[in-house]
Amino acid sequence: HATPLTTRTHTPDPVPYLLVDSSVDGHGGTFTEVGVAALDPVPGHALMGRLLAG
Repeated sequence: HATPLTTRTHTPDPVPYLLVDSSVDGHGGTFTEVGVAALDPVPGHALMGRLLAG
């Protein structure tokens, strides 16, 4: 669960995450909660698959 600073309490909003592969150059940019809010949430079971796929 998310705990935004603006509300200082738990919310049902999706939790932002960032996966990084240190062997790949990224496209640049900034990671922020506001910036990722418009993206579709990834279900936890799909996120775990991405982590384990390496």
